Amino acid sequence: MPLPDHAFHFCDALVWKRLGLRDGDIDFIVGALRTGERNAGLITESLFEDRLGIVARAGHPLANSPLSLRDLLSQRWILPRRGAPGRRLIDRSFQELACDPPTPSVETGDLAVLRSLLKNSDMLTAISPHQLHYEIASGDLMELPILLGGTVRQIGITSREGARLSPAALAVLDEIRAASKGPSGPAGAEAFEKVRRLEAPGARWS
Repeated sequence: MPLPDHAFHFCDALVWKRLGLRDGDIDFIVGALRTGERNAGLITESLFEDRLGIVARAGHPLANSPLSLRDLLSQRWILPRRGAPGRRLIDRSFQELACDPPTPSVETGDLAVLRSLLKNSDMLTAISPHQLHYEIASGDLMELPILLGGTVRQIGITSREGARLSPAALAVLDEIRAASKGPSGPAGAEAFEKVRRLEAPGARWS
């Protein structure tokens, strides 16, 4: 379905963006769904289930080794900023094994920076593999064979309760819903790529 001839503004969903959502400055947020009091006045719609995995460059020295999370503590890490939902899940996964979470060498939510660092170093990251679907499929990156427990989360749409969205915004939401149920199915790679193609340079995922 062709999208209406409108300009769309994409931004990273920091806390103050949620305030903008409540104020009507932002139409909707696509990303990890939050729960609890932070959702007061908001409605959520789940699109698919996601999880985090540990990703490195192809041919990484740890690629063919039997691993545990404890084995990875001495590695250099690229992680989301402190306080980001993904970072909290990562920290909790290590803490459940009575391990201190890794201290990142780099904190970023910028996918362009993340891809470049992963491809050109032995650094690790913990991220949804779907966000790096095409890099993994091409053989540039790989997911290490180790489970990062407790990181399953729902990805979906958050909007303001009672909001009357414009036809353009509704059309974009329809495209995102269709992509999340498309050939890539609930894996969501198609949905992430659909939005990635629309994003402005430097946009971030939470």
